[in-house]
Amino acid sequence: IIHRDLACRNVLVDADGAAKLTDFGLSRVLDRANSEAQTQSTFGPIRWLPPEFLTDAVYSKAGDVYMFGMFLLELLTEQFPYAGVDNLLDVAAM
Repeated sequence: IIHRDLACRNVLVDADGAAKLTDFGLSRVLDRANSEAQTQSTFGPIRWLPPEFLTDAVYSKAGDVYMFGMFLLELLTEQFPYAGVDNLLDVAAM
């Protein structure tokens, strides 16, 4: 299963301090033979999307790892990724 929407808004912390991943609405199940999923959808959290999705519309386990890195960046800086960029097309061009 790939989550496809890892971001601080989708991680909840319980009373014991354990993090819980939520919002599996964009998740996809990959078959064992194929580690990537092609999609026709252009929907997604653009500031967290991996470059291969922006260029080829391909989701993979590696994309979730990239999104986890963006999640950590968001957590450490307390800002959205590319916070200084107003135009989302400029984010995609980076």
